[in-house]
Amino acid sequence: MSELQNIPPMYSAALPAGAGAKADNFAEGWAVRGAADNNEITTTETDIGDWRGTYSYPSGDVGASIASDDANDAGAGTGARVVQIRYLDSSYARQTTTVTLTGTTEVEFATDYFRTERVTVLTVGSGGSNAGALWVGASSDTWTAGVPASPYFNVGVGHSVSNTAIRTVPAGFKFEPAQWFFNGENSKIAFVYIEVRSPLGGGAYTPWYRTGPLTVESGGVYVPAIAAQALAAGTDLRLRGAMSSGTEKLFASLAGFLTRV
Repeated sequence: MSELQNIPPMYSAALPAGAGAKADNFAEGWAVRGAADNNEITTTETDIGDWRGTYSYPSGDVGASIASDDANDAGAGTGARVVQIRYLDSSYARQTTTVTLTGTTEVEFATDYFRTERVTVLTVGSGGSNAGALWVGASSDTWTAGVPASPYFNVGVGHSVSNTAIRTVPAGFKFEPAQWFFNGENSKIAFVYIEVRSPLGGGAYTPWYRTGPLTVESGGVYVPAIAAQALAAGTDLRLRGAMSSGTEKLFASLAGFLTRV
């Protein structure tokens, strides 16, 4: 694979004249990153992340809740206590809220939820991290022992921050990919895909368009990622994977810059 290069995982970029002294007035680093270590990838293609499955997407603003599948993730528990949730509403505007968990009982955190950007555990008990997996889903969904029937997002046991490779470009930005990385842990061949889709208005989207597959066997690969054009606000991105045989831990990241428009 002669097109693959060992390029450094970190980038720096000079600001154009007049862009201002602070980098976040111009651009910010941003990545679609997933780690399937708690739930290893099988021969069945799946989203890469803390759950072996395919996440659901609401078609408009919905009420959304969060819960744990372990009762120790609660305000006075030994696991996660308070979490921060960064999400987008249906205009792709960024929103942030904090929630005190109540174990396996879901807590509604928004009525204008559309996409999750990130879930981070802010405070913990003596266990030092979340005791169970944390789950985001529609408040109106069927929840069983802290797990929604159709999950939107989750955080794996003990991770304290989301490792799920689904993202949506927020309002006011475009995403310019710079590099993607994927890594398998043993001699089995892994197949990794980047998928994107764009909004058409009125709740409609293009089909999912995908690369690849790119393959990796026993090791990691850095690949320059140059898109034909920057990805506009509202674009959904996800990384998916499958194994040639058996199961394996799989890690993947598509990194680049969110540039203000």
